[in-house]
Amino acid sequence: MKKLFLAVALVAATFSANATVTPDAGGGCTFIFDDADNNAITAAATVATVDNTVLVVKAGQTWAGELTNYTNTYWTVSFGFDGSGETSDKNAFKFGSSYIQADGSGRDITFTGTSGDKIYMNIASKGSTENTFPTLVGCTDANPTVTMSPKQSDVTKQLPGVVYDASGYAWVKKEYTMTSTTATLTCAGGWRATWAAVGTDPGDPTSSSDAIAADVLSKVGNDLVNPTNLEVTVISVAGGKVLTSSASSISVAGLASGVYVAVTAEGTLKFVK
Repeated sequence: MKKLFLAVALVAATFSANATVTPDAGGGCTFIFDDADNNAITAAATVATVDNTVLVVKAGQTWAGELTNYTNTYWTVSFGFDGSGETSDKNAFKFGSSYIQADGSGRDITFTGTSGDKIYMNIASKGSTENTFPTLVGCTDANPTVTMSPKQSDVTKQLPGVVYDASGYAWVKKEYTMTSTTATLTCAGGWRATWAAVGTDPGDPTSSSDAIAADVLSKVGNDLVNPTNLEVTVISVAGGKVLTSSASSISVAGLASGVYVAVTAEGTLKFVK
């Protein structure tokens, strides 16, 4: 399986971010953000700058950036913030080791594809209030009752029936249906996303055609056996990258119980811890 990369670059900043992209059988892709490589999104210095991995849009300016170097022609994704009415600089987006975060309301995410396509996102509210995308242009919410529950790191206050990660984020899979070739979602508050796809549901981010040969990568007990020392990135289906290694034996003993996908240049291995 070919490994693809999304790249984002910023002018007047020494910030780097990329996303590892895994094709699925239906033409969609899943991705996670990773700041390991020197790639970028362009932003004119008069419009936006970066401060400690935060994209700051200047007062009165509008910024929009499409992820570049993305070779899948089936769909694209871009992000934007209209600061034309703002009188001070605003934090728009933050790029983390396995996510992109919208730092407040009015931050847009736009997909291009085909009318009738499904959009999927693994997403969580970044703050202490429940979150939704109340403004949808070019798409409809296929599961409007599924909302982003507030972040809650205090386990004694976490809501029953909601699955939280170790940091208190309540991750949900949102699904939308495109009614046009372009769909723009504007959130009521801040959000954090680890993957998105247009086409095939990435709830199972692997397909049989992507499966790696067992003699190249396999799980034996609590170890991934990697005899040819491939670079292996392990992704939690519930929320982003958890480890990367090229060791011949990679321990997953420390991972929480759940479903994971090991991604390599030769294919993928889905496993349960």
